[in-house]
Amino acid sequence: MRKFSKTPQEAPVSAGAAAVAADVNVGAKKQKRQPLFRVIKRGTSSICHGLFIRLCAIGFALLVILLFLNGVTGYDFNTIWELLFKGAFDTEFSVNMWLNSTVMLLIISVALAPAFKMKFWNIGAQGQVLMGALLASVVMWYFAEDMSYSGSVFVMLLFGFLAGGLWAFIPAFCKAKLGTNETLFTLMMNYIAIQLVACTVRIWQGGNTSIGLINPNSEAGWLAPLFGNPYGAIILIAAIVVVFMTIYLNRTKHGFEITVVGDSPNTAKYAGMNTAKIIMRTVFISGAICGVVGMLYVSGVEHTLAETLGGSYGFTAIIVAWTAKFNPVVMVLVSMGIAFFERGAVGIRNTTTQLNDYTSYILIGILLFFLIGCEFFVNYKIVPGEKVSEAYHKFRAKLEQKAPWLVQGCAWCAAALHKASATVEKFFTTAENKVKGMAGKLCRGALDKTVEAVEQCAFRIVLRGDKYKTVVYEKEEHAPSSPTAAEDASADAPESAVCEGEKEEVRND
Repeated sequence: MRKFSKTPQEAPVSAGAAAVAADVNVGAKKQKRQPLFRVIKRGTSSICHGLFIRLCAIGFALLVILLFLNGVTGYDFNTIWELLFKGAFDTEFSVNMWLNSTVMLLIISVALAPAFKMKFWNIGAQGQVLMGALLASVVMWYFAEDMSYSGSVFVMLLFGFLAGGLWAFIPAFCKAKLGTNETLFTLMMNYIAIQLVACTVRIWQGGNTSIGLINPNSEAGWLAPLFGNPYGAIILIAAIVVVFMTIYLNRTKHGFEITVVGDSPNTAKYAGMNTAKIIMRTVFISGAICGVVGMLYVSGVEHTLAETLGGSYGFTAIIVAWTAKFNPVVMVLVSMGIAFFERGAVGIRNTTTQLNDYTSYILIGILLFFLIGCEFFVNYKIVPGEKVSEAYHKFRAKLEQKAPWLVQGCAWCAAALHKASATVEKFFTTAENKVKGMAGKLCRGALDKTVEAVEQCAFRIVLRGDKYKTVVYEKEEHAPSSPTAAEDASADAPESAVCEGEKEEVRND
């Protein structure tokens, strides 16, 4: 018989075993390979850290903008800055245009905040603005001359509010009830709104190329100047919208529901919240405020209707809202910066023929690119691998031998920077807590006064018998405890002959 060796050295090796061994060797080689850097998500980012990174991003954006304008126009940096500021703040007209751009962009950004915080990606702000402008212009075209100023403005504001809200309610309803994609739905609604506005303009203009100003002679439906500024009413409405949205998102039950639905819809359903109702209500409010912006364009800025009304603010506001983390107060600063570069580009464009109307879009694009890109460094950190760490430690050891003073100086600077950062963060945290405490006290004080006033009215005005007859009761400081005691007191009042001895006995008792 043929004998087979049972020792491992003499045992035949199968093809499967050879493949497994090869995979093990390959796996071992792959495990030895390590990346030079790793990206890790930050647990919690401090206020100073995020502020420092964003300021650095803004600084790099400004540097790139200056280099771009210097390469195109040949102007030095000082001349470029001077032209930017002149374009935004040189004359009263330029200041008013800067305010107008800031306010319009701000209101649209604030309008998008609740929907985005709920993670409903409303890309249809442009269409909602156009629908609000369309219905407001219809009121101005047909009815404003037959109405009073306040009446026409109120009706236009109402129609713009409802038009924008209903235009946003359509995709919200389909999202809540049918589960459609809100991004594509709201984006397509923009093009429908553009065509509706174009059709209306074509009907009104007849054979002309433009409808021109609406009611140019009577100025019926035009917003009157306020506080000596032609855009004063728009600024006032913007301030009201910012304050309202700040309170609505942070101090109301609806704002809490928006946060819960945005964080976890399943948690909201488990807590008994009607998520479909919350989605439709929130998106309606978002679109309604965008519709108000359309009304302001027709009544307070352009005084006409066109399919290009509002420019690209409906899309720029998306980045503004996201960059500001849906904080209406931060949106004010971002909107002011974007409007500054938009109007400043006009000042540079007027001095050279090498730039055109799209220069402002380029400058804004550079700024937004850096603002969006810096969010990566706010939320994540880059950790060096083993090879980089080893190389760094070797370099530091050599540096400590040759220049120990440099290493100590760097360590001292890092410690001082860390200490300063902790101090600044503590200051901001304390200030924020104090502001919240003061706001809470003011709100509670106002609420207590309101409740007290209502109680006084309830006690003072009592209906008896005839429902049209009111009897006013004054609250007495020492009211009797019961009706019988009051009657006894009134009955004993005429009796004046009371002995002093009896009074003393009563006191002793």
